[in-house]
Amino acid sequence: MLRAGLVLDGDLFSLGGAKLLAKGATLNQAHVRMLRRQHRQGVLLEGVRRPNRSPDASSVSVRRVAVDEHREEEDEVRRLRRARARRAREADAYAAERARRWDRLARRVAPTPEGLANVSGVEWPRLDGLRAFRAERVRRLCDVYDAAFDHADADVEVLFELADELIDLMAEWPGGFGSIGLHDVPEHVELAERGYRVGALGVAIAGRLGWSRQDTEHAAIAGFLCDLGMMLVPNEARAAARPLDEFEANRVFRHPMFSVMLMDSVRGVPEPVRLAAYQHHERENGLGYPTGVRGERIGDLARVVAVADAMAGGVTPRPWRVDRRAHDTVAEIVRLANEGVYHRRTVRALARAVGIFPVGSWVLLSSGDTARVIASDEERLERPVVAIDGRDTAGHRLALARGTVRVLRAVDPPSRRAVVRPVGDARETVAIAA
Repeated sequence: MLRAGLVLDGDLFSLGGAKLLAKGATLNQAHVRMLRRQHRQGVLLEGVRRPNRSPDASSVSVRRVAVDEHREEEDEVRRLRRARARRAREADAYAAERARRWDRLARRVAPTPEGLANVSGVEWPRLDGLRAFRAERVRRLCDVYDAAFDHADADVEVLFELADELIDLMAEWPGGFGSIGLHDVPEHVELAERGYRVGALGVAIAGRLGWSRQDTEHAAIAGFLCDLGMMLVPNEARAAARPLDEFEANRVFRHPMFSVMLMDSVRGVPEPVRLAAYQHHERENGLGYPTGVRGERIGDLARVVAVADAMAGGVTPRPWRVDRRAHDTVAEIVRLANEGVYHRRTVRALARAVGIFPVGSWVLLSSGDTARVIASDEERLERPVVAIDGRDTAGHRLALARGTVRVLRAVDPPSRRAVVRPVGDARETVAIAA
């Protein structure tokens, strides 16, 4: 049972993946009231110990704690497993019923001549403050995730507010906007954190495609919610650094169906958003899932979310691989577009939005200096705006499109320079076939 005075031996997360309290925190009455009020059932802890009353007192470790102190942990875990299993069984029939509505939806999104404008006057966050900026927005998105899982009502207006803020930022700062989705990615990424970054990159891509505000809002919201169904995938499968067994792989392949079903708890989700979430793992060559459709049967919204999700996933730390640079992820997505996996026009829009060397990347210049990219140049993708030695001041800022200095290649940030990896000339990897 949770009570005041317990010390956390591990981080405390909600079911939606929001970090509630950090390791080492001592619970007080306010914490306990907060946890009870929010009804966080089945919260996982690495451990909780009682504070020592004397030098000889022993600490007691508790591996899992249910927030509702009137339930035993084992009963709660069984309840969660039964809930996941029940919803998984319902997902197939639900998706089939929904598909009849989707047959009537247009798959194509037309550009608009007006473009996007900043209607709220929202200001750009500092690059070194992006993690804190995202954290507040992710917290709000976590509330939506948790409500959807608990079959509680969530208001889609929260999602539209988050989307509109991103659109305004992109309209005001198009060159640096991609950093919201790519820069300063935490080591342990929550589902809602990943969803927010996919939504931000969806806005960046939709903006370069010339979509209307409404269609760009839909791209953002589809990105926010596309992996909502991963909440019905067991935690051990989501974090596995090993091949998944047949049961786990089946759950992962069905998570787009789960996402659409859980959206029923979010009042007012537009139908094109549901379709995009359902299709965002389909591929142009027909080798995606869950249905294996190809080409023109895939909606434009789903194409945008697919590329945004690939970009966000490529820069997210994984336990089974060496961390990737953002530049390497862009190059990989371009290669796959040329092989017919991703939609080429959508990938071109990604490259225009984030650049060949995305904001936050470190590069080696022909002058011999190392620099951090602080903005992309849509007209000269290979020549971004950089800050020499990472110092974003007037004397160290350099727009490469206006001089002879160029980027030789991407490099690791200073904190990871000891990592040895092959590098190539970036100019050879980013041509997207017509």
